Amino acid sequence: MLATFLKGASAVGATITNLAQTDTAQSSSGLTTYTFSNVGIGTADANRIVVVCVAAFTPNGVRFSSATIGGNAATVNASALQDGATSEGIAVIASRNVPSGTTANFVVTFTSAATFCGIIVYSFVSPHGQANVVDTYAESNSSTGLTNVSDTITTVNGGAVIGCRVNNNDSTTWTGLSEDVEIDLRTTEWFSGASALSTSTFLSWESNSSSTFWALPVVSYSPAAIAGPLSFTYLSSANTTDVTTYTRSGVSLGAADADRFIVVTIMGQGEVVTSAGMTVTSVTIGGVAATIAVDQPAASGSFTPYSAIAYAAVPTGTTGDIVVVSTEQCNSIAVSAYRIISSNGLLSVVDSDGAVNIDATDTTIPLSTSVTTVADGLLIATTMSRNSFACSSSTMTEDYEADIVTNEWANSYSLATDGTPANPSITRGSGTVSLGDWVGTVASFSAS
Repeated sequence: MLATFLKGASAVGATITNLAQTDTAQSSSGLTTYTFSNVGIGTADANRIVVVCVAAFTPNGVRFSSATIGGNAATVNASALQDGATSEGIAVIASRNVPSGTTANFVVTFTSAATFCGIIVYSFVSPHGQANVVDTYAESNSSTGLTNVSDTITTVNGGAVIGCRVNNNDSTTWTGLSEDVEIDLRTTEWFSGASALSTSTFLSWESNSSSTFWALPVVSYSPAAIAGPLSFTYLSSANTTDVTTYTRSGVSLGAADADRFIVVTIMGQGEVVTSAGMTVTSVTIGGVAATIAVDQPAASGSFTPYSAIAYAAVPTGTTGDIVVVSTEQCNSIAVSAYRIISSNGLLSVVDSDGAVNIDATDTTIPLSTSVTTVADGLLIATTMSRNSFACSSSTMTEDYEADIVTNEWANSYSLATDGTPANPSITRGSGTVSLGDWVGTVASFSAS
């Protein structure tokens, strides 16, 4: 089944694959229940999602009721209605996990007899057999008064977008989505399906036709699973000096687990930095390339601090090396590690922020005061401060604090989240400081 997914988030290694338009079927029998038998649904896969786009013209007042795929109810993701004076135009997108078979029977039911009905079928493979709805669009001529429509829909990297449009008297052209098929349901009653894999957080599309009688839904899918509980353990921390590539060897990762992730907080101070600021370029954890969730570069100048948070799925091994590569040699660097067990083997960043003190009087680091979180999620933050003043948080648990080189303080913090916006509320001791004397980063994680 499908569920709402947090917009903009993406899961580590989770990608929708094998997106294909697999078959079509149509009938003008004037039925309340249409059965389309042995419709192609692509190669069997335990994680296959089948999407059915339904189009119909019906007498006034007749509505779509339900759709089943292989005898099992499909979840309606989006629907659009062209409300006419004597007839209706209906377009629906529904989906479900269908792990077995290469064909299936599709049954579409209306509240009363529909004049005709057609389906366009898609399938794709999604991790864990779940594909969540990120965003939807649904309009018709009766609601917009337009013939040509466009929208920017929210997507995720590794997701998919599917749209369909039913028109009276004219065909459809698409921009941003690729038209996969268009069928003439009944003389000049056109039904078009279009799709695209998404590679960023937004996708702009346009659908054009001269028809003044149309209905059009579009759905953006994410490969991530439904958010579930995270359990975490703070492991330990260590520091060193004067390196560009820092390797911390033999870090305890705890017991191996198929659903284990390691989150690393990185706190450092450069020796000489460029005007763009020293930053982290790569992190590996137990030999696995990590995703950098957030990176706050040092301010320009010498001996200024920076911080970052990175994470990776590390299912095997009880120990591993953590390797951090930075753009400049560090005067000092420290890392902290957290072991996370995800309830469904996925981990994503819901929200993140990084900040540097903006003037010499800042005693509260200017991080977001309203970080988006999820129930059963986790907030992790880190700070690096120089010139004698350590940091603290009134809302999070401080897991690590160390003077990693004389009067250069590194801190890491964590908080189990409940879905309400979180305020990291990090402050440092008062005293005269310079621009860029302390930095902080925060990331909100979800099992999705």
